[in-house]
Amino acid sequence: MTDEETTEDYGKRRLTCPCGETFHEESENALVEVVNAHLKAEHPGHEYTRDQILFMAT
Repeated sequence: MTDEETTEDYGKRRLTCPCGETFHEESENALVEVVNAHLKAEHPGHEYTRDQILFMAT
C-alpha cells in the first residue's frame, strides 16, 4: 500500500451540497467523482476542481 492509498483511506469523504444532497463515499476519489456528476446533472455551470471539492468536504 502506498502513502497515497493510506491517505485516501482516511481522507475527506463527506460533503453536503447547498441544495441539501449529502454524499458519503468510501474514498476521496469516489467523493470527487460523485460530486462532479451531481454538479453536472443538478447544477449546470457550477464546476469545481478536486481541491475545491475536498476543501468543502469533511
